[in-house]
Amino acid sequence: MSSLSEDLQKVKTDIQQFRDITVRVLNYIPDVLNEETEFNGYQICSQNIAGTRKSICPF
Repeated sequence: MSSLSEDLQKVKTDIQQFRDITVRVLNYIPDVLNEETEFNGYQICSQNIAGTRKSICPF
């Protein structure tokens, strides 16, 4: 199996491939995000490691 990073760059040709990569991403997210806050009705998730904070787009 390819790494998640490699698989994200490949074109998906059917709904099953899209489902599979989505499941992998959703399983990976809790391993890298360690902060969650709410702002104006949006959930803002971020990773805070060694004083460096990286946020993802709100959803």
